[in-house]
Amino acid sequence: MARSDQAFDPYHKWLGIPRDRRPPTHYDLLGVRLNEEDGDVIRAAAEQRRNFVESQRGIGEDAAVEALLYQLQEAEVTLTDPQLRRDYDQRTKLFVRRSKRRRVDPNAERSQVGALPGRTVGEGSGIVRTFVGLMVVFGVGFSAVAWFSFQLPWAGSLTKKAPRSPPPITNAEQAAEEEIAPPPLGDMELIYLKELDFPGRPEDDLWVTGDGMTVYWCSPNPPENGLWIHVAHRPAPGKPFDPESIRPLYPGLDPTVTGDGLEMIYLKPRRGGADLVRRRRPSQEMEFGEEERIEELVDRFGFLGAPCLAEDGLTLYVDRMDEGTGKSVPLTRVNSLARGTVHSFSTRETRDAPWNEPQPVSFEEGAPVIRFAHVANNGRCIVARIVAQQNRDLPNLVVFLRETLDEPFRVQGMVAVEDVVVRGKFPRFVPATNELYLSTWGEDNHWTPGVVRNFDPERIGEERAAPSAADQ
Repeated sequence: MARSDQAFDPYHKWLGIPRDRRPPTHYDLLGVRLNEEDGDVIRAAAEQRRNFVESQRGIGEDAAVEALLYQLQEAEVTLTDPQLRRDYDQRTKLFVRRSKRRRVDPNAERSQVGALPGRTVGEGSGIVRTFVGLMVVFGVGFSAVAWFSFQLPWAGSLTKKAPRSPPPITNAEQAAEEEIAPPPLGDMELIYLKELDFPGRPEDDLWVTGDGMTVYWCSPNPPENGLWIHVAHRPAPGKPFDPESIRPLYPGLDPTVTGDGLEMIYLKPRRGGADLVRRRRPSQEMEFGEEERIEELVDRFGFLGAPCLAEDGLTLYVDRMDEGTGKSVPLTRVNSLARGTVHSFSTRETRDAPWNEPQPVSFEEGAPVIRFAHVANNGRCIVARIVAQQNRDLPNLVVFLRETLDEPFRVQGMVAVEDVVVRGKFPRFVPATNELYLSTWGEDNHWTPGVVRNFDPERIGEERAAPSAADQ
């Protein structure tokens, strides 16, 4: 018999967190000290607590089990990522207490390349001024300006390269271009999709169709276990998504859909790992069919995460992580392997043909390691999140461009709105509506859907490419 929600406190009963510590912090959830810096210790604590919570299934509190498992995973990810941890400490007022006991290595390597200065969008307000003041007090080797500029994990400049001179335009071409030229885009703006945001339920792993009319994402689906793929529609471009259209589909992670909406590929968790699976349907008016495991890719090339289908469905981009065995890895190990991610692609001749062995995507020398990438504009544009490395980097969204499919991708610049660096993951660029969808950190302290409107990857980095007055 299930116990009443009012009488049963899983934080206290299962994790031993005192009742006066509500809501519990990430440190409370994992049972680690504020000044614990060893990532292995944090991961071990998270694994121990997950195992115990998992063992409580079947006693009538499965909803509490699912909620705690998700919170433990989020706590582990946050506390093992230096920048996410700093931001979290600032939001929860733990920074001063932790910094008093924190050991700082003055010889630690620092990034040599600065990025755009500014506040961080979507992860709290007012923390930068406080942080700058604290850094001065503690005498850390960074100056306020060096810290204020977000450092990146690669050597080289983010300056946009000079475009090639275009060929002359004939009078006929110019007339045709003037006739169909779209109106100029306004300034970019970041908007939270509040119609998709449910309090206490993180919304993550976004995918948006090429027309910008349908969005898929992953979120809990109580009282069912695990994360489920959800879907919602909107009546017209620029309009909010209709809350009445929201519905859960099936358990899974990282959905991606072909341009015609007839095939979906996603990750299906199983036995601690995850398999790439697909579903198909004959028309958009029908439901997707039965789940099919993609045998030619599963357990042969390591963990293949964050799948991204090309519009035609004949190219599949993935984050490839391999421990050297070729086998998939447990989901709990994925974040620790992220620094070795190789963004790769696989092709097939038809949608009924098997996928070929994944090959690495070509980037210019010195490009950063990325995750959660979206490839758009027929393989000529990538928007992705940088993987943080050691203690020196801040994960940001970065645009890569190339002119032909034979060229390597080059860094175009970071995504920023009014000089404010946008933080997030699972970016999804929709050229048809000039929108960049993403999971960003919401005001209620969990991942929530957002959109950058008036987004044009060609405009990214323009302000840094422009000559200064001294150069003219």
